[in-house]
Amino acid sequence: MTVSEQHAFMAARIPTELLLDIFELATDIPGFLNDDHSDPFERPGVRTPFLDNSDEVDAIRSAVSIKRALVRVCRRWHAVATPLLYRALFVGHTSTLSLLAKTLSESAVLDGAAALGTHTRRLDLAWSNESRDDAVLMAMSHDVAEPLREIISCLPGLKIASVSVRGSWTLVPVDILHALGSTCGPSLRRLDWPDKGLSPVFAGIGSLLRHTPNLRVNLGTNISLSDDYVSGLPNLSFGEFLFRNRDGIYPLPLFPHMRQAIFHAYPPWDDATTVHVHRLLKSAPNLTTVHLEASECGLEQAFSVLHGSGIPRIVLCAHKWSDLLIDSPPVPPSLTHLGLAVRSPGMSERVCAEVFQWLSKVADGSQSLRSVRILNPRCNAALLEHAAPFKEDVILMEKRGIRVEDSWGQTIKSVA
Repeated sequence: MTVSEQHAFMAARIPTELLLDIFELATDIPGFLNDDHSDPFERPGVRTPFLDNSDEVDAIRSAVSIKRALVRVCRRWHAVATPLLYRALFVGHTSTLSLLAKTLSESAVLDGAAALGTHTRRLDLAWSNESRDDAVLMAMSHDVAEPLREIISCLPGLKIASVSVRGSWTLVPVDILHALGSTCGPSLRRLDWPDKGLSPVFAGIGSLLRHTPNLRVNLGTNISLSDDYVSGLPNLSFGEFLFRNRDGIYPLPLFPHMRQAIFHAYPPWDDATTVHVHRLLKSAPNLTTVHLEASECGLEQAFSVLHGSGIPRIVLCAHKWSDLLIDSPPVPPSLTHLGLAVRSPGMSERVCAEVFQWLSKVADGSQSLRSVRILNPRCNAALLEHAAPFKEDVILMEKRGIRVEDSWGQTIKSVA
């Protein structure tokens, strides 16, 4: 018996259950099928919604490549690995949509086999649109929209839909949102448009969210408190809300499970925003963490709105550090945890000095602050390189009971 024949013989003796476990371990991405979104202060390393998700997309792409290789080894491995391959669908290029739609549709009419789409729990759309045509930028073309609608119609057990299309602002046709709601609505738990590169047509959001009673995480499709579908989201644990000063004052449903929320305001934050924020807070008694886009709302105004809210955890996102470092931030008295999610990974020694000076001012204005976490993992290396001169500043803050941490929850003192 040759060596290859010995390997084949030994592989054939591995029990199917064990073989599947091996395949799952080889392609596992922690939290990949988690239909909730962990609090960044409770689970270190969690990506906040405002930050770039390219690392996650790369990990998904790699796992899919491994699964595709596994199904090609032999008939037995094909049978074992196929449900695993279709458990999470990743579309990295629009040219693959038609073939995927055909494969899913044809498998649904085969006798004696489960339709491939019944295995699917997650769908990722992550292509890059390089078109310079204004018409293409504003509306998804028919040759993309039609197979995408057909794919969605084959996924009755879909739990997670994630969209991170780069390179353009493209509108999702209403009929695709209809398909997502009618086919996947009852099973859908998480809806995520992290980059907002592929934007749902506003008129179609309601038709989708009215059919998702079990939705737990809604990111990217901004919820307005004046829309009637709000009452159909009782299980929401993390939602993204848009406060508009023209919105009327309507009774709000209770959100007993909501622990995290993103707040936006249009136009910029004002007295009307304050009214709507406090209305929502009363309807979400268990809300503990609020995420804010500092460069959008203005840090001083946002902190003022949250003054007296009782919110203990705030995550501030900005394009660059200068958007955060205002002179005298009016820190809400209830604040215990502050997260800083700055998209720019660069932190020079000068920026580090400005950040620690600003943190000292924040500490001076707070009696309850206990933790400051810099959430962009790409800043960890810069902190390691430049934080040493500011070690004493970190020690002084720790003497005041405040930990300054990197994205993994390690104190800056321990990495400096």
